[in-house]
Amino acid sequence: MPPASPRIRLFPRKLLALLPFALAPLPALAQQPPLVLSRGNATVMLEPYAPNILRVTLSLRKADALAAPDYGILAHPAPAGWRASTSSTGDTLQSDRLTATVSPAGKPYTPTGTQADIAKFFNGSTPGVGLDIKTADGKPLLHMNGWQMSVPNHKDGNAQILNDRRPHDHDFLEVGATFRTPPDEHFYGLGQNQEGYLDRRGHVVRCAHDYNAPSGQSVCVPFVVTKRSYGLLWDNPSRTTVAFGFNDQTSWLSDVGQRVSFFVIAGNNYDEIYTGYRLLTGDTPIPPKSASATSSASSATAPRPSSWPSPTATAIATSPSMTWSSTGSTTQRWARWTWTLRSGPTPPA
Repeated sequence: MPPASPRIRLFPRKLLALLPFALAPLPALAQQPPLVLSRGNATVMLEPYAPNILRVTLSLRKADALAAPDYGILAHPAPAGWRASTSSTGDTLQSDRLTATVSPAGKPYTPTGTQADIAKFFNGSTPGVGLDIKTADGKPLLHMNGWQMSVPNHKDGNAQILNDRRPHDHDFLEVGATFRTPPDEHFYGLGQNQEGYLDRRGHVVRCAHDYNAPSGQSVCVPFVVTKRSYGLLWDNPSRTTVAFGFNDQTSWLSDVGQRVSFFVIAGNNYDEIYTGYRLLTGDTPIPPKSASATSSASSATAPRPSSWPSPTATAIATSPSMTWSSTGSTTQRWARWTWTLRSGPTPPA
């Protein structure tokens, strides 16, 4: 009889016992912040800057949606403590202070017949995006009703702005968003405006630097706080029209932009909201006391030390110290500056 062939083991028994576990599907790894989503032909990004600060961007062009914030934002994204998840209710990004949920994409709809003809002129070009932002304990802060992004055109009466575009500028697009406004929500802010009211609800504000504003110079800052424990910073430096609380919604519409971008800052009080704003835009340094010295414009009414000479003294400024020179001498040291004061001749009447 021929010798029996040796038994060949392809896998040791222990490895065979582990094979079912090796072939089991691996759990999907949760996407780390920022959370980047597709909704139709639009890109949505949720980007955290602190546990209570979230940036939201939307654009029909992905590169613009993912781009850094615009002018004036100095802070950097800070994803620590945020976690992303997906469920049947949508995609969620959550921290111990905020929860933001983007609804699932709706089924595509193609109009037919008369509706198709109407859609050529009146349908928006942006897909619907459902966005809800709440506190960690479920208190609603902000609900986005819709957003828009369109080329300026004669139908909308805004084509003239295309004449301002320089060859090296990005494409000019009109961008905006609308948000649900509960009956008890009131808005404060938008910088220096001369309309004569503090509560913006029920008013339209043209947010721009206007030297010729009817009641005085207007200097707009696109940041508002509300009594619902949050602030909204609109991330767009172009002229923006804000309509507060009309038909229970608030709309922001910028003349020029490449995406919708805004920050939501949650706070238990206004101090915390303004602290978040300062985190995004940077601290404002307090001028030194030397910058508050008595000037010629106020010398007639400002209090003066008893040792100072009469206001008719002449002055010559030098750096790094400031010296008032003539005849006689009186020296005052103020902060980092040394003032040497000397009486001068009285000017003729």
